[in-house]
Amino acid sequence: MRAVVAEASSSNLNGNAVASLAQGAVWWQPPAVALGAAADAALRDPGLCSAYGDDMGLPQLRAALLRKCERDHGLRAEEHAAMVSAGANLAVSALALALLDFSSSSNSSSSSPSSSSKESSKGQKIRKSRRRKDAAVLFPPYYFNAKMAVQLAGAEVVLGRSDPGTWLPDADWLEARLREEDDEEEREENESEENENEKSESDKASPLLLPRIRMVYLVNPGNPSGVVVPYELVQRLVEVCSGRNRRSKRAVFLVLDSTYEAFAPSLSKNPSNPPPPVPFPLPSAPHVIHVGSFSKAYGAAGWRIGYVVYPLVKAPRRGRRRGVGGGGGNGGDDDEKSGDGDNNNSDATTLDPLGPQLLKIQDTLPIHAAIASQRLALACLEGTGGEGEGDEEEAKSSSFGRSWVSEKVAGLASSKSAAEAALAELGPGSRMWGEGAIYLWARLPPPKATEAEGEQGEGGEEGEAEGAKRAEDDDDREFVRFCVSRFGVAVIPGSACGVPGCFRVAYGKPAPGPEFEEAAARLGRACRAWVERKNLKKN
Repeated sequence: MRAVVAEASSSNLNGNAVASLAQGAVWWQPPAVALGAAADAALRDPGLCSAYGDDMGLPQLRAALLRKCERDHGLRAEEHAAMVSAGANLAVSALALALLDFSSSSNSSSSSPSSSSKESSKGQKIRKSRRRKDAAVLFPPYYFNAKMAVQLAGAEVVLGRSDPGTWLPDADWLEARLREEDDEEEREENESEENENEKSESDKASPLLLPRIRMVYLVNPGNPSGVVVPYELVQRLVEVCSGRNRRSKRAVFLVLDSTYEAFAPSLSKNPSNPPPPVPFPLPSAPHVIHVGSFSKAYGAAGWRIGYVVYPLVKAPRRGRRRGVGGGGGNGGDDDEKSGDGDNNNSDATTLDPLGPQLLKIQDTLPIHAAIASQRLALACLEGTGGEGEGDEEEAKSSSFGRSWVSEKVAGLASSKSAAEAALAELGPGSRMWGEGAIYLWARLPPPKATEAEGEQGEGGEEGEAEGAKRAEDDDDREFVRFCVSRFGVAVIPGSACGVPGCFRVAYGKPAPGPEFEEAAARLGRACRAWVERKNLKKN
């Protein structure tokens, strides 16, 4: 993508630079009070911003994040902990490293590298022959950086099934896939030692067909789709990942990335069962982890501030602990990760099994997010520099952050309308999605010969498979090159997100006004010319 834009820019297309509707960013900068707080911290006490700080983030900021999660999302602060990261991308990468192992054994109860080495010779043989990678599920169209984070952790990416008519994740597919994994493991456990010994060495070394799913990642509202996953469907995914309906009772971590929560309309599609009365409700469960960012809502992309909010776990004071275990040395028995323990048990202790793993990753990679950036984030949330204890009750009830962001988000309505008008030039056979985030997701119209087939595929089984079957002259990459080289406007190809034949348009920047209108006009002309070009080819 960058190479295409660079090539067009170097050619000085009609004397104009390429207009980017590709980058996922907003036009505004952080609030003045937040910029002032960061500058004040750096100038008044340079030692504060120049020295090492707490790896997990400033205590004041972590406390403010938990207050925000309780106020805006309905998560109980005392049941969660927070880690501040150098951007949400690094938060996702840290979670992939913490939750996913490079390989795991299907016949062992724990995939932690710290598992006991005192095994029977039979167990050792099985471990050698049955090791396989952990996996994370991404639902197309997926966020491309999340795919790279999983791959960098040495794990497999399993592409889930999405409805190509709505781009909502298919929870039934996920449930069936997890049960299939259980069935495979049960077959292995039933193999006798005699049968195992009779197998050839080549059979023993054969990889399993199914990688072991340990994590499901979902951005809501979606990037790149802009689609909002209804609250009821999110709750369904929480239930599926809990493991309650699995034979193994093993939970899967559900990572919900709410980077675009400030850009979302109502989450509920069912008035008879409304979500909790908070601005953006998020589910709470022992296997559910939340990711957030200051890059989009607060225009602080260059300050690199994101965060993870994860559950603490209550467990009996005696006996084996119960809680969030998992790959990457998190400890705990896999069969004990469903979180079905009695969280109201007075004879219980609070555990933080994930925190130490995240701490190791933080200390190894970024150490911590920049102190000045953290001061800025704290002021974004609460309108103060965060000095001293302050009035905690006032901070809890503060709506400074959300009200400031809401005003900015409302101003994007004209930009979104201009982008929608541009995409309408694709004509019949094209489709458009995007009710949240700062994106519109569009499907290129199919060739006339396959138009009926494309309509028949609506709501079919596999969005990515449907896109892959498209004719060559509907290649989204060709469309992107066409837009850049001929009309000086850039968008993101759907191929980068697992769905060929589609593309993403970002409308967060330039600022609403003449510059954005010119970019949208270029896109409209490109769409119209693309359709005319294809019609000429067919004739």
